[in-house]
Amino acid sequence: MMTGLVETSSPSELRRPRLLPPARWLFRRQLEIVIWFWALVLLVFGIAFPAISRAGGDLPFSIWENFAAHGPAWFVFSIGATAVTGFLPMMVASGMTRARFTLATTLSIVACALLMAALVAAGFRYEEYAFGAFGWQHSYNGAHVFASSAQVHLVVAEYLVRYLLFGIIGLLAGHGFYRAGGWWGTALLAFTVVLPLGIGSALLNVTTGRGQTLTELAQTAATGLGVGAASPMGLGLTLAYAVALVIVARALLSTVPIRARVN
Repeated sequence: MMTGLVETSSPSELRRPRLLPPARWLFRRQLEIVIWFWALVLLVFGIAFPAISRAGGDLPFSIWENFAAHGPAWFVFSIGATAVTGFLPMMVASGMTRARFTLATTLSIVACALLMAALVAAGFRYEEYAFGAFGWQHSYNGAHVFASSAQVHLVVAEYLVRYLLFGIIGLLAGHGFYRAGGWWGTALLAFTVVLPLGIGSALLNVTTGRGQTLTELAQTAATGLGVGAASPMGLGLTLAYAVALVIVARALLSTVPIRARVN
């Protein structure tokens, strides 16, 4: 799907010396896929809760929490990765520098992460309403910066930072695949995905008020990676970490050779 967009699109706005026009163009390309993704999500969750209730089932905890930790996160990750493998050659050919491409892509990832976080907040509100309607007890498995889905701004803030982290790591993974190819790109996932994601997950769960041993932090990070836990201090640290990853991605992509496309 991405390949078709690359072959058929030749936006003149990409040649402008500003960041916003190419970032908007990239976001519009991403939005086409986001719509399909959320249409499927709405279909599944719109049917799931009534179906479970009619079958006499009971949900003791939030299943949206588990979905929000993974589904949108890895979706934004894939957007970051495919931006490099699918759009970098075309946009550089249109006159954009590699460094500017990285920054424009980052802006589009921020917009996509914000949209995802807002939709996740709406999903939490729907789930809490459904649980109440079916007489189920609504609870979370992880520690979050929000206590209930009514704190929409905190829900959006937490998942915005989480999805931004995944999207920027996607840029690093895309760079590895584009520069080194499929086999070596896969081998590099330990450094382009596993390591930065592990550090980011640990930072998301750093707390104040008491010391944390490395073992405690690793256990909390593993749990947080599973259910999407975060702390207020962790959000700030992870946001700063994401900015550092953007700088790394910009440096790496600034030197990547553009390969000629062979049909």
